[in-house]
Amino acid sequence: SLLNPNTASSTTSTTVVREIRDTRAALLIWNSALFPSAVDVRRLATLGVDAVGQVPSMRWNVASTSTRERHGGFVEGVERFDATRIGTSSAEATAMDPQQRLLIERATCAPLANECGVGVSVGISVMDFDTVLRDVLPVCVYSGTGSGHSVASGRISFVLALQGPCLTIDTACSAALVACDAALAHLSLTTAAISASVNAM
Repeated sequence: SLLNPNTASSTTSTTVVREIRDTRAALLIWNSALFPSAVDVRRLATLGVDAVGQVPSMRWNVASTSTRERHGGFVEGVERFDATRIGTSSAEATAMDPQQRLLIERATCAPLANECGVGVSVGISVMDFDTVLRDVLPVCVYSGTGSGHSVASGRISFVLALQGPCLTIDTACSAALVACDAALAHLSLTTAAISASVNAM
């Protein structure tokens, strides 16, 4: 469905890699991902389960638009977010792109054991929420940070109190792959790195 122009997709994935000392290898120590329709990744891979369905009405009204996208893979519950869990005010959470929320929720589950010198690289490219935000919410102090891609990786570093390299990468369809490559590069400066990516329409 990711290659079909008549479908849309929503996914998020977070991975933690750690350097293997005295080698050029990296060890994947943790991975977390959300896939469309709450389908388990093992079922997607082994059983060939189809996670594509009709566009949810809360995303956009297919009947009242000229868009060709009538089907897609959508992560459920992207509108839900426990802001108090990470000490974010309700006003800031309201202005926050759901993609940033998904990234934070996945990253806060990472088993980093109070490490601070951890690098963060985030792959992100879709900016649909920025359009929605301008249409339904008044401009506020959180509008810029709420939808800015550059803030996505910084939010993870801030919430987890990480002090390693931190960058957001937008290379369109290859953003997740490039972010993973950046995380591996971080290992020359840190003992662990988070590679995260998100795509929510």
